[in-house]
Amino acid sequence: LKKYGENGSLLDSIAVSRADGIVNKAILEKDESELPEGFQKWNEWGGPKGSPGQSPWHPKYKEHELIGWMIAMHFLDAVEMALDMDEHDVEADDENHKKLALLPKPVSTVEKTGRSDSPSHLLFGVPIDESDEDSLWHMDPVSCRTSFLPNIHGGMSEIIVSGLAEGVGDDLQSRDDEQYGSGWVVDVGKVERDTKRKVKKVGGLGYIDMKNALYGIHGSGPLELSLPHEGPAHKHADEHDSDMLAPHWFDTIVFCEVNEKRGADECKPERDMRFVVGGANAEAVQITSAASYLSKSICINVSIPDDAKVSFKAADEGSETGTGEDKMQVELKIEVTVTGENVTRENGACSISHIVWQSH
Repeated sequence: LKKYGENGSLLDSIAVSRADGIVNKAILEKDESELPEGFQKWNEWGGPKGSPGQSPWHPKYKEHELIGWMIAMHFLDAVEMALDMDEHDVEADDENHKKLALLPKPVSTVEKTGRSDSPSHLLFGVPIDESDEDSLWHMDPVSCRTSFLPNIHGGMSEIIVSGLAEGVGDDLQSRDDEQYGSGWVVDVGKVERDTKRKVKKVGGLGYIDMKNALYGIHGSGPLELSLPHEGPAHKHADEHDSDMLAPHWFDTIVFCEVNEKRGADECKPERDMRFVVGGANAEAVQITSAASYLSKSICINVSIPDDAKVSFKAADEGSETGTGEDKMQVELKIEVTVTGENVTRENGACSISHIVWQSH
């Protein structure tokens, strides 16, 4: 983090550590009346006794408060500097305060596959000059849609065309087999639903947090999605046959399932799901170098076949995306189907909670 901050790759970054290992435990052993205010009631939770989440690995109320103060001080420094500049009519010089368009070589070891639709391309970017060991790197624009809450913008519903079951009720209402047989269902896992029901009983604990996902089984049928091209505008649209090919517009596509504890017989996305990208069958490969939950990799890399094609529609009025003189919106259609006939709700249905892709 320090290295990326020094070379300008990250601006105003801050690393906040957990109190364990930093706060002197000898201080906390003192009598409560002798402790500084910030350390008083250090071992008390903010919610009623027995509320969900009161596990040893979760920070308690006072630690949350301390983290909040540290972040607030980080911003306060900037606010005070801005006020001082305003008071003395100092003109801001942001020449050295702009995010770099080009990046330094990654600190992490990067697997170079040579394919633009590989996970490495999305996670780290690619070198400008692959023959130069010290070459600068660049990343194409990254887009994301999620079903998780809270969600200010970029909800999964924005890219769903068809295949979703309707009238399934609110998030805490249990779903039935008939609903799963009518389409993909917006649902949560059993542990998640049980936990949120307990949270509701103690007043919600002051925050929204719901691991919603799209769940499907073999009988749910196809789910049709449409990924918009959100990269730089092209001066042309569909003037040539090559302009219709998806690799001309899109790079990496990643699907992630919900992170929940399930058994060995649960859906395996790379085995039990079929992806048709731009009208062509695509391969799905598990990503083992990125997101995981309880030591289980939860994301897959869906390839973009060379013969996959995009479609065009008129861009929405006022839209900042679009290409060509007529401002056409480029879209990549993806059809997702559960092919595993042994996938069941009981053992763990297939799920989609996040979709990430790159446009260029």
